[in-house]
Order: sequence, then structure tokens, then C-alpha cells
Amino acid sequence: MGEKNNRRGNRITAQQRRRSMSCAKIYALSQVIGFTCVGTNTLSLVAIKLGAGEVVLGLLSMMMISTLVFRVFTMSAVEKYGKKHVIILWQGIAIVCCVPFLIIPFVAEKWAKEVTLGILLVTVFARVATASMGNTGWFPFLQDIVPRRITGRFFASLRMTWQTANLITLLAISWFLGKDAAWWKFEVVFVVAILAYTVRIISMIPTTENPPKGKDAVTPKLRERFGEIFSNRKLLGLTGFVTSYWIAATMATPFKIKYLKNLDYGDGFIIAATAMISAGAVVSLWAWGKLADRFGNRSLLGLCHLGLPVVTGLWVLVGPQSHIFVLALFLGWSVFNSGAGIAMIRLLMHNIPQEKQNQINVINVIGNFFMGLAPLAAGVFISSLDGVDIRLGVTDMGHYHVFFLVSAALFAVPYFASMAVRNERESSTREMMVVVTRPLLSMVGPVVKINGRKPFEKDSKRS
Repeated sequence: MGEKNNRRGNRITAQQRRRSMSCAKIYALSQVIGFTCVGTNTLSLVAIKLGAGEVVLGLLSMMMISTLVFRVFTMSAVEKYGKKHVIILWQGIAIVCCVPFLIIPFVAEKWAKEVTLGILLVTVFARVATASMGNTGWFPFLQDIVPRRITGRFFASLRMTWQTANLITLLAISWFLGKDAAWWKFEVVFVVAILAYTVRIISMIPTTENPPKGKDAVTPKLRERFGEIFSNRKLLGLTGFVTSYWIAATMATPFKIKYLKNLDYGDGFIIAATAMISAGAVVSLWAWGKLADRFGNRSLLGLCHLGLPVVTGLWVLVGPQSHIFVLALFLGWSVFNSGAGIAMIRLLMHNIPQEKQNQINVINVIGNFFMGLAPLAAGVFISSLDGVDIRLGVTDMGHYHVFFLVSAALFAVPYFASMAVRNERESSTREMMVVVTRPLLSMVGPVVKINGRKPFEKDSKRS
């Protein structure tokens, strides 16, 4: 009955919100399990096992990202028929597109490696393209059900749910694959992915959304949707920030895996190391969410844009026996990336009106397009530097060292781009740190003084 009332135009009830938010967490949980099994980390190992070089790895990563632009084709359908309808239909088609993954382990040693790599790339393209057309309804759906006052905490909780699932799944895959995995083990991983994606669809059935406009509604043309973004200075600045951040944050990911393989790290350890990305998110997201709701986005972005280039640049020090250091780098990167991600989501949710929810998708499409090109460009860049030896680290792989330093420097672009979207009325990073460190300062304050007064004494009083 509640669903029928909602279809007539009534607001979503508190009970429906709670149920929908619970279902959203199940959706995210199963989504992450499936994506982890057929995501960048696992498929990069498959491609490397098939003999792929840097350019092919960049192309694979591009397929995983740039095909997300296909969501533009379902934006009108979201407005006319509803988010649930679009999500369930296209995510179901995406499951069918996963089936070719199942034949790769059987043909990998029988067919030419180039043919098998071709199957892998085409399958990735089909799966991500169809899934992205379903994902068009995801953020608008969340905007329907999540109260504005708890945006930071909810998304922190949601991200903790999927990062916990990602961590457990990655560790399980790491243990299962071992150092040099046999092909049948990848087959098992692919089956788990299909099962998880099936649960994802089922979890959307009990949810409630704001009523769609109806199939006869007149919706903006694609050119008009993009025109709204480029003609609005604030939205254009937000798009520039999102795009530049995603490029800087993701372009190095597949090549960290390739770098570790070149240093003879085992498949199991590499998967376990990438699991630290989820671990870092799990231990930090709840704190980031609370800090974001209390201090705003400005303080989070300032701190995270300081930490991310540091942990990226430190990859030049990784050597053949740097196991603990590698784990720490993945963990540190994740902590800062999680904070920046919370701030980014809050910026999108708070700056996009509900009557124009598809602006979120347009911004994401623009960001995904350029983010998808970044790994391919990075692969070409690394290949062009092959043979360069600068001896910045403990190995002779100088071309990777140069790449990591360039990747670190690129974080300066989103830092300056974020200036256009920050709210100056929000707390600064320094003000946030004063409040956060106050408990520690209260303990050491009686015995530690600087220039005759306690550290940050003046700032603490003002805060």
C-alpha cells in the first residue's frame, strides 16, 4: 500500500527510507564482491598471465572505466520509468555479458594468447557498458532515500560496507590463488562474481523511490544536458575537480600491479596488498564521514590532497623485498582517498538539485571518459620510457620511478581545481586538526609548552 501511495506522488515514508537504505547496503555489498572478482586487480593478473604488456594493461583499465560513459543512453529512461526499472533491467543484462569470462580458463592454453586477450577485452567492454547503463539510476536513487542531514555518515557507512566486503573478498582471492594460480582457480572466481551480481539485482526489488515522471514526459536532449553543465560556472568547476581527481587517483593502479609482478611478487601477495585499499577505507571512513558533516568538505580536501601525492611518490622506494612497505603504501593511499571521496560525494549531493538528478550522471560521464583515457596514456608513457635508468630507488626500473613521480605531481591539478568548489565558510584543515588533536594536546599540554604557552592554545580557544 505504501508503494502505491508513493507512486501517486507522496513523499517516501521514514519506514520506506530505512528499508531502502538497508537494501542499498546489500546492493553495494554484492556489487563489490562481484566487481572484485572481475575487477581491475583480478583481470590485470589474468592479462599479465596471458603475456600482456603495459599498453594492453592500460587498454584493459580504459575498458573498465571509459565504458561507464554509456550511462548517457539511459538518463531519459531513469526520469521516465524510474531508477529501479533501469537498474534491474541493465544489471541483469550485465550478468549475461559476464558469461564469456567463464570460457577464458578453458581456452587460455589452447588458443593463441592474442585471441584470449581479445575475448577478455571484449567481455570487459560489454559487461561494464551494460552495467553502467544500469548505474545511471544509482546515485539519483540514493539522493531520493538519504536525508541530507546524514549524507556524510550514510555514505561513510555505505562505503565501509562495500570496502569491508572488498577486503574480505580480496583476502579470500589472495589465499585461493596463491603465488602462481592455475586457470581453474580463476574459473571459480568468475562464478562467484556471477552469483554476487545476481544477489545485487534481487536486493533492489523491495526498495522505494520517488515516482518517475512517466513515459510520456518530455526530457532534455543529450546536448542540452551537457550544455547545462558547461554553461554553469559552479557545475563546470565541480566537473573539473571530479575529472582531474579521478585521473590522478586511478591512472597508476594497474601499473602498481605490473611493477610488483616485475619485481617477482606473487599473485597472492599482490591481491592481499590491494586489499589494504579496502582496509584503509574501513578504518577511516566512519571518522571521515563524521568530520565531513561537522567541518565540511574544505578541511578534508586540504588534508587529503597533501597525503595522496606523498604516498604515490613513495613508490619509487619499493624494492624486491619491500613487502611491509608496499602494504603501508596501499593502506595510506586508501585512507586519504577515502576522505577525498566522502568530500566529493557530499559536493555532488549538495550542489545538484533533486529535480536535475541526471546532472550527477553527466558529471560522472565526463569524468569517466577522461579517467578511462588516463591508464592508456600512462601505459604509452611508461613504454616510451623503457630503458631509462635514473636509480631513484633500489632497483634499475627507472621508467617506473619517473612515472610514479609524475603521478604524484598530478595531484596538484585537483587541489587547485577544488578551490573553485570549496565553501570558504567551512572550517579550514588547520581548524579541523586543532579540534581533532585536542584530546592529545590536553594530555601533553601540562608538560609540553612552546614559547611559554601550550601548542595551538590560541586556535583552540577560537575554535
